[in-house]
Amino acid sequence: MLMTFSILIFGFLTAQRILDEVVGQNILTKKQMTKFGTTYFLILIALSFITNNYFILWAICFAPHLGFSIFIFWLKQSRRKKFEEHFEEILNMIILKMKSQKSFRNSFSEVINDSPPSTQRILLDIRDVVVFSQQNKSIHLSAFTQKIILEFVLADQTPHAALKRLINFRDCLKIQTDFRRKSGQVLQQIRAQSFLLSTVYFALLVFVLKRFGLSGHQQIILLSLILFLLGLGVIFYGGHKIKWKI
Repeated sequence: MLMTFSILIFGFLTAQRILDEVVGQNILTKKQMTKFGTTYFLILIALSFITNNYFILWAICFAPHLGFSIFIFWLKQSRRKKFEEHFEEILNMIILKMKSQKSFRNSFSEVINDSPPSTQRILLDIRDVVVFSQQNKSIHLSAFTQKIILEFVLADQTPHAALKRLINFRDCLKIQTDFRRKSGQVLQQIRAQSFLLSTVYFALLVFVLKRFGLSGHQQIILLSLILFLLGLGVIFYGGHKIKWKI
């Protein structure tokens, strides 16, 4: 019983440490973390009365940690992608406020206050680097966010040209977004055609094998299959790695 209790306490303390780190990074709110922690603790208590198998207890205690870590990673990536997709709207709001004779810093602060919590966290990190020169934070930010920081730093350092610089930055982002969206549509069409050609290829492969057999044609068929798979790899993996530039 003492061993069971020790495993449960160790698992709960480990989970609490993870949750505290998540709250510190503002990934989830304290209220949400309290719900996660309470649910996890009640599950552990219930399981302590169901089984005394130490291996099962270890697995039950720490398997959710891995799942939760994966969930947090996915959530951070999802929020980063959502932020990048909606950044033009954020930039538009800053520009509109600056057109009403407000400074860049005041406009940026008002937009931060009006933003949802998930977006607000990223904007606060950007503001810390731009306004308070906390360069250590920029190391952990994405390339897109660092690009924003560079433009915002220049806008903050040149107040007389800040509005014009941000408008040019917005127009540049719009051009890049439109270009990448169109290029993405082209890639999707190519991949759809590759699926169709794959169906035709395998149908012909089956026909050839039934009609002529594998004996005596192994090298030709193997070479054909290798070239075909290589082409698919270039289309799907290589196309995904393409960095479109204007």
